[in-house]
Amino acid sequence: MKSITQKVVSSVLVFMMMLSIFVVAIVPASAAEDCPNCGSDVKLLEHYHPATCTIPGYRQYSCLTCGFSKSEEIKAREHGSETGTVKVVTITPTCTEQGERVTICKDCGFVIASERIASTGHSEAVKVVVTEPTPDHDGEIAHYCTKCGVITAKESFAAHVHELGYNAVVRVATCTEKGLAGDFCKLCGACYQTSVLTASGHTNEDNSVWATSIPATCTSNGTEIGYCGICGEKTGSKEISCVGHDGGVWITTVPANCATKGETARVCTRCGETVEIKETDALGHDDGVWTITKNPTCILDGEKVRKCTRCGYVIESAAINALGHDEGVWTIAYEATPDHDGLMTLRCTRDGALLDEKTYSLHAHTFGHKETIIPAGCTTEGELGVICAICNVVYNTEVINPIGHHYTEWYMNTNGTHSCSCDRCHDIQTENCKYVATVTAPTCLLGGYTTYVCSVCNHTYIADATDALGHAWGEWVDNKDDTTHTRTCARCDVEETQIHVWGDWIFNNDNDLFKNGTKTRYCSLCGATQTVTAEKSSKIDLFFAKLKAFFCKIFNINITIGQPVPGPGTDVPGADSDSDSDSGFDSDSDSDSDSGFGFNS
Repeated sequence: MKSITQKVVSSVLVFMMMLSIFVVAIVPASAAEDCPNCGSDVKLLEHYHPATCTIPGYRQYSCLTCGFSKSEEIKAREHGSETGTVKVVTITPTCTEQGERVTICKDCGFVIASERIASTGHSEAVKVVVTEPTPDHDGEIAHYCTKCGVITAKESFAAHVHELGYNAVVRVATCTEKGLAGDFCKLCGACYQTSVLTASGHTNEDNSVWATSIPATCTSNGTEIGYCGICGEKTGSKEISCVGHDGGVWITTVPANCATKGETARVCTRCGETVEIKETDALGHDDGVWTITKNPTCILDGEKVRKCTRCGYVIESAAINALGHDEGVWTIAYEATPDHDGLMTLRCTRDGALLDEKTYSLHAHTFGHKETIIPAGCTTEGELGVICAICNVVYNTEVINPIGHHYTEWYMNTNGTHSCSCDRCHDIQTENCKYVATVTAPTCLLGGYTTYVCSVCNHTYIADATDALGHAWGEWVDNKDDTTHTRTCARCDVEETQIHVWGDWIFNNDNDLFKNGTKTRYCSLCGATQTVTAEKSSKIDLFFAKLKAFFCKIFNINITIGQPVPGPGTDVPGADSDSDSDSGFDSDSDSDSDSGFGFNS
């Protein structure tokens, strides 16, 4: 039965090793989601790590507009959620020892649970004649268990002639071992003659229990292991056809820009392999925004251009009509005197061009009102004139202080700078972004990175990537269920559970060749122990096996079943001339009473 457990364990371990090789796939986020940073709906999904039954996966995407990156965890799915579970008997119960049945996830091959199967107990004994009576002594009848053949009692009987009473099973045939049927005497009730019963054979393919050993992938076939539905022995294996790629999802692999075509790929969500590639059309320039590149003057036209907001390409340009002169107000060129009239002029307030002039006669100027002659600019002074009520001319002036710039909000340039412009004079101010770094530490499954966000314009980019740390597994800890042990990651508290890796059975010091004792085995990973009853028959077999090994060493021979022991001077095939003095005993220096065969004398 030990070999069955080892085979199941091996299959599970192979499968779990395959699961540890994760496929990194590229899949898209929901098109309905907008970037939480800039609001753009143009995103590129970078990595997809599928979840398994026990370990979470993740997806990670970044925004093509602002560089913002986001990671999301995918919850581990439940065991058996896709193809169900199967129960397999790994240790068949005997008359005196318990068996074991495990529940295996058909999705990943993991042992979810185990349960003990009660020992069956000896069957009602049948009587078998061991020794026929003679004139000198009675015969002997042994009481045998029909399932395991153990003698449960003995009795003697007087000489008589056996008479056939009935035929019954003496020892039950198993899947691989023959059984016995016997003729029973109606006088003494004992079996006095036997016949062989053919082994029943393992269950056929349809009635076997099948469990996935190696799962099929998109391109590779998998393997299923079949177990006998009666005894749990491995009876065969069969190939599982590859599942083929699924319909997949379309993702952006090369983003299209205004002038250049892009590329999309259809990727299988199971394995991440690219199934199909398509070219996408160039986006074309957007409507853009108008920007003044040359301010108009009174006599010269200006210029404005419309630039694409994505790439900065000048889509079109247009002239801005000349402003024409501003008539402004009349000012005194020179004052009038008793000898001659004065002169006043009309000039443009923008460029000072002379528009008109006229004379006026001598008089005393009288305050009429004040009027702006030259408007103040963002950085230049203006001029306020005092107007005469009689001649309507400026006869005195006052300074108007600069009004200062009125800048718009900062906007990002996506090149590490941001700008703002004055909405009065169109002055543009540009400065480097002021980044605040936020470090995202790596985890067991996800790599780390640093997010840089400008505190002024909110421009974001990701840099300084670090590899995932991998799990920091602790020691294996026995789960006290006779089947599994668990270890825990010290960083993320993820648990991994596997079945025990049992060593050989070791007979304890409470054993005797002729009575039942106990035997113990140890898990090589967590140190768990399992102690069960040791049948005296199994100890006798071990005793003679070690006795045989001892004589083989002493006499330098190989004894096989059915081969007579050679006499003195006979050449022995397989003899080893280099034998040492090792007797083959498993002596224990800590116990003087140990016989060397693992039992107490």
